[in-house]
Amino acid sequence: MTDAYDGKTGADYDLLLDDIAEVCAGDDPVAVRGLYEHEDLCVPDNLIRF
Repeated sequence: MTDAYDGKTGADYDLLLDDIAEVCAGDDPVAVRGLYEHEDLCVPDNLIRF
């Protein structure tokens, strides 16, 4: 977030934050799951325990 406040991010970052906010405000588990599939938000495999 610091980079965003300092003007170091682009419009794509702002759109991503808007998408995240919209999904969080909704009640759609499928949309939440979709956020985790976004390339900038997915959890790396080495952090997932099975």
